[in-house]
Amino acid sequence: MSLTVESVFLRANDKVKPSTLKVYRGQINKYMNSFIPMVTPEESEEAHTFKWVEDHKKVISNTNASGGSDNSQRTFYSYMKIFLRGLSNDYESLEEFKAYDKEEKRLEEVIKLTKQKNKTTTGLPLTDEQAKNLVSLDQIKMVLKTLTNEIKQINKVKNYDSDNQKIYSLYILLNTHFRFPFRNELHNLTYITSPIKYKKVKDDLTRNYLLKENKELKFIRNVYKTAHTKTSGGQKIDTLPPELAKMYNRYIKNFNIDNNEELFTHLRNSTDYTRLFTDYFKNATGKNVSSTILMKVINEPDEEGKKLLEILKSLSMKRGTTLENLLKYYL
Repeated sequence: MSLTVESVFLRANDKVKPSTLKVYRGQINKYMNSFIPMVTPEESEEAHTFKWVEDHKKVISNTNASGGSDNSQRTFYSYMKIFLRGLSNDYESLEEFKAYDKEEKRLEEVIKLTKQKNKTTTGLPLTDEQAKNLVSLDQIKMVLKTLTNEIKQINKVKNYDSDNQKIYSLYILLNTHFRFPFRNELHNLTYITSPIKYKKVKDDLTRNYLLKENKELKFIRNVYKTAHTKTSGGQKIDTLPPELAKMYNRYIKNFNIDNNEELFTHLRNSTDYTRLFTDYFKNATGKNVSSTILMKVINEPDEEGKKLLEILKSLSMKRGTTLENLLKYYL
């Protein structure tokens, strides 16, 4: 009997977020389209029995030959483990599960060593791909200055078309990254004009909000990478500083964003969000700069800060506790 990729992942976790499910489905479909024969209806039906998952040696060989980065391969194996959970109730005893788990752990160690190597040369814990696209803080500031001049010109001629909306959104989002260590989750941002109206939608945890409360604007984030984890998840509420709130208010006014409307309809998902940055930075600096690079560069501690971090790490190791618990209970 043939199955669907989506139904298998839902069997593994029926509470998985639609956006996450889409990523899972995309990764498995990408592998199947690349390596599994599906030309005829019979081949397609056979492929969707997912018997190919059992041949872990072939899957690992194909993945190694795919040319993907260590991080993308590691992520693929983590998805394969979840996929097996949906295919079998006794997934942990399967040889293929053990093989994919072994590959995931091996690549985690490779990535760890790579980051340590790059930290000695760049000062930041980066993968090789991130190191290749590393830019300086001065370069980021120069891009922001260029964007600021572009926005001044757009405001001057009052041309608020779709192309200029992309530039405008990049401008305020880059300014946001200078003030908050966010990932690429603000594509999913709905504008709410009052706390009363927010009460009507606050139980919808599938969206992030920009809430206007009196003269303040607040980010209310329900959807982000670690939202469902115990240690760092949960709803996050951050008040925008006045200068950033002013930028958002002007964007909302210029592009006629109404209550309960998305701010960035041209950004359908996190991939579009990342591409907005990488395309502009590629043209400006020759580097594919993502929100991860922005966070690392903008928030890199100075030398005194780095020394303090090393002291705290040493204390936590000697104490035999996590850095989080050291700060929370002992310092």
